[in-house]
Amino acid sequence: HFRIPLAVLINKADLNAAEAAALAESARTRGGVVVGELPFDPAVTEAMIRRRAVTETSSPLADTLATVWDRVQDMARAAADKVGSPENQKQVAAHLCSLHP
Repeated sequence: HFRIPLAVLINKADLNAAEAAALAESARTRGGVVVGELPFDPAVTEAMIRRRAVTETSSPLADTLATVWDRVQDMARAAADKVGSPENQKQVAAHLCSLHP
C-alpha cells in the first residue's frame, strides 16, 4: 500500500543456518531484500559494555554494517525515484535515510 521497500538484516545468522535461510526465503517471497547477514560476535556485547557502537570498534562487523547501510540507502534512493517530482524524491530520500549508521 505505501510502497515502502522491505530490507531484512539477519542477526546471528550463523547460529542456525536453516532458520537464517528460511528467514531469507520468507523475505524474498514477500518482495523483500536481504541486505545482509550478521554472524554472532561477542564484540557486540563488549561494545555495549563500553557504551560504544560496534561500528566504533575494530570488529569485522563494523565493515559489514557499513556495507549494509550503503545497501539500505541505495534502496531508499531507488524508492524515492519512484515518487514523482524531484522535490518529492528529495523529501522521501531524506526521510528514508534519516538514521545515521
